[in-house]
Amino acid sequence: MKPHAIFWKIRSEFEGFFGIQDETGKWLVVRAASGQKGFQADFWRRGLSPIPSSASIQGKYMINLNGYPPGSPGAMGSIFYPIKPDPIESKTYPGLIRTEIGLHYDENWPKKPGSAGCAVVLPRKHGEPGWTAIKVKIKEIRESGVSLLPLEVIYPTDVNAKPPWVESAEPDEEEEHWADKAFEFLTQEGIITGSKEEFPFNTTMTTGRMYVIVERMMKKLREEMKNEQ
Repeated sequence: MKPHAIFWKIRSEFEGFFGIQDETGKWLVVRAASGQKGFQADFWRRGLSPIPSSASIQGKYMINLNGYPPGSPGAMGSIFYPIKPDPIESKTYPGLIRTEIGLHYDENWPKKPGSAGCAVVLPRKHGEPGWTAIKVKIKEIRESGVSLLPLEVIYPTDVNAKPPWVESAEPDEEEEHWADKAFEFLTQEGIITGSKEEFPFNTTMTTGRMYVIVERMMKKLREEMKNEQ
């Protein structure tokens, strides 16, 4: 399997995900966004719209893994990975273009969330992977001899759609066991309502990553795990 990346976001929402699948098939997934709030419906407003979908552009996206420090870091953080082609041109309306799109950290979150069109990785929450993990993974892939990482940009319109790392994940009995424990705890504490199937926390569990939401839950889970040993 060749390494590749996906930027995936429900079209009507602002936050989505950026994931890299390595040669072993393992996914590294982080929270991500692109563009500005209020401009997610249009791909071609420069400085405001998100990165256009793969289906809407001429050619195919590739992330240049030889990143470099931006001229003025500001909102971009310390390193910028350019995304090709540049310029990005509309497949349907030749002449509509986007330029200087890349992958970087959202240094301005939460003061001014989003970007001018780049795919940006958001700050970590509750122990989940973040920008540092992405940089490490990119370094590993680059050192394996890959300089351009294929990228697919997907915007499902169905709010119930699931990203490929959820659909392809094989359930793990131990992870599902502790997912059930976590869901039970959160429900009892009144932190969440509704069924487990409707709760996003469960979708991250199927990828093998338990995103801890509150410190009290971490303590309770550790105690129960210790008692079961």
